[in-house]
Amino acid sequence: MKDNYYNQILYFLIYIVLLLIIDLLGIQNLYGENTLRRLIHMFNRLDYISYYNFLDPYAVKLNNFVDNDLIQELDSIQTNNTKDFPWLTRKNTGTHMYSKMTDEEKKILEKTTEIVKQKCEKILNKKLYNLPDNNNRFYSYYGKNSHHLWHVDPENKNTIYNVILCIHRSGEISPFQYKDKNNEINTIHTNEGDGILFRGGTTIHQVPPNNDENSFRKVLALSFTTDANYNTNSTLCTYVEGGNKYINIAYLVLLSFIINYICSFIANVDSISYIFIFGLVIITLLLSRFLPFYFDIGLGTGRATSILSNIKLYILFIILNLSIKRGSLYLTYFILSDLFFPKPYVFYY
Repeated sequence: MKDNYYNQILYFLIYIVLLLIIDLLGIQNLYGENTLRRLIHMFNRLDYISYYNFLDPYAVKLNNFVDNDLIQELDSIQTNNTKDFPWLTRKNTGTHMYSKMTDEEKKILEKTTEIVKQKCEKILNKKLYNLPDNNNRFYSYYGKNSHHLWHVDPENKNTIYNVILCIHRSGEISPFQYKDKNNEINTIHTNEGDGILFRGGTTIHQVPPNNDENSFRKVLALSFTTDANYNTNSTLCTYVEGGNKYINIAYLVLLSFIINYICSFIANVDSISYIFIFGLVIITLLLSRFLPFYFDIGLGTGRATSILSNIKLYILFIILNLSIKRGSLYLTYFILSDLFFPKPYVFYY
């Protein structure tokens, strides 16, 4: 019995070492970061416990911010009608990236970006810079049940400012809402030509569910920074194009499944008992919730995550890996790495 217990520890350690080697080799990397770690971090932006220390809410309405001629030019840019893959917070939305636009359309967008940037600089009394990678895009909201529920953007920096411009609307569209420093909900309604200037990474915001089947909203989303030295990798959202690049999504899921299956097979994970795995999961859940919350050990992301949020991730990993054991151990590795790996390796804003 004792030998069997030690064998299970050995199998688990072999499994962890194999995943660590893959991590170090960057086999699963996209834009310099492990795609699964990035996915987990994006999921955690829905977890209040994970980002509450980074909140610094700011949002203002921009009435009649751009003239009708420019709005017409922007509306002439043909966005695709493909809906994004439904996510936990988003449904019946579409994304049209800068990279998918024609040269003429890019010129219109670049002209708009410069106009908006100069106007926002006067409002903020700060110098603004374009982000290194042009990830500006159009978002569309299609009819009933279209929404993007409460969240903060991936990078929780108060040096990043976002602008949403209303380009086209029909029917009763949903407003933009955000939570202020007192956690009170503020609502902003926009018409064509109106905008919203806000810090998306430090402000909890949403577009609530719509009830009008005939409604449609097309907005332009721009991003700027006050940090002249700002640099970041392209985001996972860019790679999957807001969720409508199904081939890329399938590739990431399949690659993750194959890597975990091979590592699990080599490490003989099937020989590890459910009691051992469930005990490990419980310890991991408690460590993730309380260790970063009360102690700064100088390692990992320094962010606590809620038990409920991690349980949801465990269920997702079990489903995607078609195995309770493989899925549970796979997520355990990433949670523990976020707790104990060197900070530069796993840190995110």
